[in-house]
Amino acid sequence: MSNTTFVYDMESPDDILNVARALSSKTRLDIIKLLSTTCCNVNEIAESLGLPLTTVAYAVNMLEKYGIIESELLPGERGTMKVCRLKADNLRISFISAQAQKRSNSISIAMPIGNFVDCHITPPCGLVSAQSYIGAEDNRSSFYNPQRTEAQILWLHSGYLTYRFPNVTVKGSKISAIEFSLEMCSEAPNYNDEWPSDITVWINGKETGTWTCPGDYGYRRGRLNPGWWPSSSTQFGVFKTFRVVDTGSYIDDSLSAAVTLPDLDLDNNVYIEFKIGVKDDSVNVGGLNLFGEKFGDYEQNIVMTVYYTM
Repeated sequence: MSNTTFVYDMESPDDILNVARALSSKTRLDIIKLLSTTCCNVNEIAESLGLPLTTVAYAVNMLEKYGIIESELLPGERGTMKVCRLKADNLRISFISAQAQKRSNSISIAMPIGNFVDCHITPPCGLVSAQSYIGAEDNRSSFYNPQRTEAQILWLHSGYLTYRFPNVTVKGSKISAIEFSLEMCSEAPNYNDEWPSDITVWINGKETGTWTCPGDYGYRRGRLNPGWWPSSSTQFGVFKTFRVVDTGSYIDDSLSAAVTLPDLDLDNNVYIEFKIGVKDDSVNVGGLNLFGEKFGDYEQNIVMTVYYTM
């Protein structure tokens, strides 16, 4: 799986129709669900789903045709086998055209994951730069090491990290949305693709939503990871967005809380506070991994984007 996001807008209605056709079958959706966790050949898909091989072959061809999955021929026990994988882990359809989006005003600020201003950490925990570990693994004092600002991946079992972004409100403008995007996943010993964790976000002290991450991913290497990072450790995460608008708070495109922009009191603060963590009393206390621009699959840090109108 490539862990990228397909984005379609109203300037390409044929692409939207093709995606809708590809997803308009429970069999094809079941195949997508299976491939979201692993790569499989056609025979393995048929066996896992209890479907005839011909049915699976047709469904796979449809998903390939419309760009949802990709496959390659690899050596097998009896000749070659067709191994399938997802081409993306997210799909977003915007009802606003790309041209209209370009006309909207926004300011983005990237925050290195080690630039937190406050934290509460419970082990197992640690920080790693692109070159080496920062401090000692599973030692909370490492999170106060001056070199923490160089972190490219960090992890904790429970607790939180707090970041403060400058308030970039433009004079005479009205903020229409504020959004934070980042790559993250659960934290398990080594890694575990089935290890749920309830990860909560607060913006300016307001709880704007909790996302249950399905696992701590390591079944393949992260696209950006340095060569020295062991393959037995966490490799990549999931790209998530947390957005607040006048009608509420959203995780990706799903409503997550009733907190609205006026609740954040943006006009009376010189900074915008972003806090992320795992509560000790969560149903799934499965830890948290955060990825910087040189680890995982996405070449970015924590990014705050403020959208505004004049």
